[in-house]
Amino acid sequence: MTTFDEGVDIVLADIKSQKDKIIRRLNDLELQLQNETHATKKRLSLKMCDEANELSSIKSTVDNWKKIFEACTLQGSDHQVVVKMEEISSRIPQIEKDISKVERGLKDVSISFKQEVITLNCFGSLKVAGRSIQLETGLKKINFHSGCVNVVLTIGVDVNKGAG
Repeated sequence: MTTFDEGVDIVLADIKSQKDKIIRRLNDLELQLQNETHATKKRLSLKMCDEANELSSIKSTVDNWKKIFEACTLQGSDHQVVVKMEEISSRIPQIEKDISKVERGLKDVSISFKQEVITLNCFGSLKVAGRSIQLETGLKKINFHSGCVNVVLTIGVDVNKGAG
């Protein structure tokens, strides 16, 4: 394998590695959003459950007062009815405050996902580098004026081998 082929293999491995990093990061972001969604759902569900329990408690109190007043009107004297009505009437402002408090906290809750714009037009670029190379040739320059001659190539011929 040539150095160029090895370079191509390294580039392809780097591209694959970059892709794997992006996929891991997207998986991490997905998990983070899923966890945030579950935590938000749990928090809001508990809040709604608390509000429902408060309203249920207020309803039970009012239902209890209604039963007591009905029993008093059926079996009690007029004086007992008036006393019970005064007692219940004195507690109504507090119940109204409790209802108002819960009502102010009630919200119509919805959840949505706002998608961010992801641009993956490019996650790297290919760079081709070239450089000049020096070839070593067997040819040397001969200076005829100085009288120096370098032997470039010697070919040996054995005349006796061919005759025999």
